[in-house]
Amino acid sequence: MAIALLNGCSSLPPWLAADGPAQRTSAEANAHEAAQQKLHTAVQAAQPGQSRLGTARRALESLLADDSAEARALHPYARALLEQVRERQRLTTTNERLNRELEQRERGSDEGERELGELRRQNAELQRKLDALTEIERRLSPPSPSRPLTPQ
Repeated sequence: MAIALLNGCSSLPPWLAADGPAQRTSAEANAHEAAQQKLHTAVQAAQPGQSRLGTARRALESLLADDSAEARALHPYARALLEQVRERQRLTTTNERLNRELEQRERGSDEGERELGELRRQNAELQRKLDALTEIERRLSPPSPSRPLTPQ
């Protein structure tokens, strides 16, 4: 049974095998660590609530530009995350633009309401003057006779 267990250890992946011919060199390990660090940086920067989408995008683009075998192994994850980051950046830009438009419309609405209030005040003032003139004209008019006056 112990022999069967030892035989099973010989089929470990090369990076887990302690002394196999396919043992990773320190350069490969460093390249793998660097690629994972870029992905980790991008994931951390892309967390919701973080305003570091540009940092995430640069890290992912750097990882995708790396053509080493270690980096290529992470390319599918980097592409998927980069697509999400780009979409979030697009939505953030759209949201900011819509907020600016809304603020402008609210300011315009406030100005329009003030102008409308001023116009209503002027209208009421002119109506009072018109009513006063009508009253003056009514007082100045001679009373109309019930019978027409005949010339003598």
